[in-house]
Amino acid sequence: MLLGKIIYLCLAEAAFFLPLLPEAAVRALSVAAILVAADSVAAGRVKLAVPRQFWLLVLFFVLAAVSLPNSPRYAESLYNFKVLAAQYFFIYWLVISYVRTRRELYGLFFALAAAAFLTASYGIYQYFGDGGASAAEWVDAARFPSIRARAVSTLVNPNILASFLVMAIALCLGWVFAGVRLPVRAGAALVLLTSLGCLVLTFSRGAWLSAVAVLLAADALKSRLRASAVAAALMPLVFLREAVVVERFVSAFQGADTSSLLRFALWESTAAMIRDHPFTGIGWGAYRFVYPKYDFYIKNPDVIIYHAHNMYLHIAAEIGLLGLAVFLLLLFWHFYFALRAWKTAASAGQKACALGLCAMFFATLLGGITDYTLFNREISSLFWLLSAASFVLWRQVGQSGGIIEY
Repeated sequence: MLLGKIIYLCLAEAAFFLPLLPEAAVRALSVAAILVAADSVAAGRVKLAVPRQFWLLVLFFVLAAVSLPNSPRYAESLYNFKVLAAQYFFIYWLVISYVRTRRELYGLFFALAAAAFLTASYGIYQYFGDGGASAAEWVDAARFPSIRARAVSTLVNPNILASFLVMAIALCLGWVFAGVRLPVRAGAALVLLTSLGCLVLTFSRGAWLSAVAVLLAADALKSRLRASAVAAALMPLVFLREAVVVERFVSAFQGADTSSLLRFALWESTAAMIRDHPFTGIGWGAYRFVYPKYDFYIKNPDVIIYHAHNMYLHIAAEIGLLGLAVFLLLLFWHFYFALRAWKTAASAGQKACALGLCAMFFATLLGGITDYTLFNREISSLFWLLSAASFVLWRQVGQSGGIIEY
């Protein structure tokens, strides 16, 4: 019992540090792995309670492994798979095995909220302080001369930061509007507004659209959100001149800048990869190695393209169309868990978790059209953690049929 509690604390620590200090998160997961081994020895068995559909998760990673021989750099792809796939699978397994009570589930959400507040606050400070990421690197200066920089905070680039902030906004929406106690609601509202403010400073147009869609999706689940959602969406405009934000937002529908043109070119190249490798893909983590063969736009071998800027095309290219289908089944399956929990939970806290998770999955589906931030280790780890949390929530509200105990 004590070991189980310590393992849970390691998991919560990892959730907190993933966007802030990934090395600390990895250390916490490493400690958790050692303690899991000790806990299994003490119990005489590996503790696990999974739904019957768990084979879908296993199948997804099996298909990823099958794709590896197609990579032109097999050793590098294999190393990438062993490190990343193992981490994602282990995080998922930890959540469904060691998050048992409502308090423990809420603790994960609070850890993520605290991390989001610190990440967003630092992003805002960074932007108005030293300027964040240089506009020369991330913005078409000729098209947007008034944008001097973009916030990156503790993450790798503004788009990855924006993806994390959209996750945070989605999760906080549940706690703001699901009828929890006022102090909790006020804290969630603070994180929500801070995240929205920092999101504007990333100038990530796809993430802006996802955030608006998240607010509308939450509105559809709980109709009285409309006025609050509009107010929350407009609040970040106080940080900047309105014209700058509006110009950047409208450009998302015009496709006239280099960022948009590059995306269109990447999608065409990735579609060609899928046509050539429809079943087993080009290999897990091999996109950057294969892209030069299909590059008709950049034509510079020194420029490394890590992903296709489209979740659906990228996954299909790397591990095949069947791999994409299994991934989408997994995503919709966990979406269903959260939606069922929203409809059946009696506790305000459980409803808050469910509403936030529904919004997060919706944002992932929509944001995947214009970007693929799941290539990032931290964002992907959080996605699998929250996916597992949706199953734990579904299990806690009583929908426990079809659970297999090991």
